[in-house]
Amino acid sequence: MALLTPHKTINYYHWITEVLGNLWLLKNAGLPINYVDQYLMGHSGAAWQEKILQLAGMQPERITPIGDLEDQFIDRMLLPSWGEVTSHSLPDWLSDAIHASIGFSRPQAPGTRRVYLSRQNASRRRVLNEHSLIERLRAHGFECHECGDLSFRQQQDLLASAGVVVAPHGAALTNLLWCAPQTDVIELHAHRHQDQSFHLLARQLRLRYRSHSIAGPSHSSRTREDDLELDDCDLAVVEWLVRDALNNTAT
Repeated sequence: MALLTPHKTINYYHWITEVLGNLWLLKNAGLPINYVDQYLMGHSGAAWQEKILQLAGMQPERITPIGDLEDQFIDRMLLPSWGEVTSHSLPDWLSDAIHASIGFSRPQAPGTRRVYLSRQNASRRRVLNEHSLIERLRAHGFECHECGDLSFRQQQDLLASAGVVVAPHGAALTNLLWCAPQTDVIELHAHRHQDQSFHLLARQLRLRYRSHSIAGPSHSSRTREDDLELDDCDLAVVEWLVRDALNNTAT
């Protein structure tokens, strides 16, 4: 048995980075996927998980959800190690490992689509006045998507065809993995949520990354999980960043 991720419930970003990163480490150590009888991981049976594991060449009978392992004795466990790094510090091999694990080839040049990734159906870190933001973005030719409404393949295709991506901080930005080098990315995050995961991922992928820090709404506790509420100044800054990104794509 091999442990791919120790979490029973896990989001899209951590699942993809940990499961595919650890699969690659095992293969790089000379252990092909069929060498291991069972892979232990957080597994809900979500369609995107099933598709990714299929692309990685893993048969369903080799999957053991962590929640099914209570009161069982394990004779031998393989534990891939990232050494001194974690999924929040991103080892320099990670994005290439993810691509290799599922046979993904990145496009060579950015696409032409202008994409906003919404969190309107999330329970936290939403943009409360998103209608105001979307109105400004649509004036620049943006389309709005909720990644939870898309299949894994649709998410790959969407981001591979993007030239500019705008999104609040959240797991949907994991899909930067499918962008071409030099794609422009603008991340919006709460003032106290200075998580660098997607900045590091963008740098590793050679994307052109920008971010804007936004205070929470007046009634908020101003924590790292705050919803966002953009005032007129924030909206103007985001629009300036968008114009700058569009100017880059035109040159």
